[in-house]
This record gives sequence, C-alpha cells and structure tokens, in this order.
Amino acid sequence: MISVFVLYNLFILLKYGWLNSISASYYSLPVKYNWLFLTFCWGYAIPAIFLATDGFMFFACGLIMFVGIASAFRLDSFTATMHQYSALGAVILSQLSLLFFYHNYWLNGIMLVSAIILYLLRNKFAQWMTVLEWIAFLTVAIVLK
Repeated sequence: MISVFVLYNLFILLKYGWLNSISASYYSLPVKYNWLFLTFCWGYAIPAIFLATDGFMFFACGLIMFVGIASAFRLDSFTATMHQYSALGAVILSQLSLLFFYHNYWLNGIMLVSAIILYLLRNKFAQWMTVLEWIAFLTVAIVLK
C-alpha cells in the first residue's frame, strides 16, 4: 500500500514535476498509460480495505476506488462530481476513523493544521492540494501499517 503510494507519486513527480493534484496526473500521463492512475488508486485502496477495522475506513477506501473509476474528471459534470465528492468523502471518513476508532488525535491535528495552512497559502502555492492529498494518504497508511 505505502509502496504503491510512494512509487506512483515519485514517478509522477520526477517525470512531470509538481502537479496541482494527484488526480491531475491522469491527464499528464500519455493516453495509453492513463490506466496507471486507476491502478494507483486501487493498489492503495484494496490493501487498505483489508486492513481497515471499522466502517468509516472501509468506506473511505471504497471511495478512493471510486476516485480511480472516475479518473477522467474533465470528461463531463457527472464524472467530475463523482470524482470530487468521492475524494472529499474519503478524506472525511478516513479522518473520522482516525479520530473515533484509531484514536490518533495527533494525526488528525496534523491533517487539520496542514489543511488550514495550505488553504491559506493556496494563492501563493499552486500545488497545495497535492501536498494535502499526500498528507491524507499518509495518515491512513500510518494507522493501517
């Protein structure tokens, strides 16, 4: 799970540079390699589902799989809505899981403080969402290790 996350993001970072979000990598990849984004989402989420010990985390991982399914989020409004709300729901549910079931309040604190700081810096730092997504993925990986 963590190796999928690190390898995919390192590959994208080295090949295409800083993107505005992890999802934007779908459009940076050549069309014949767009499947890599779906593979990344599922390669992270499927092991996480098996490691999840509560419903919040289980459904958060399921929503990450929906993010991968709706990877072509610029295609139409339905796909964009499915992609964005699945990603948002995954973050919210995973953080609720960390709070209520894993009792890792310090990880919630890191996520919350990071979200506030990065949101305030959004006009000066275009890749703020990528960093926030990395933090969200890593908080889940830490508790599911």
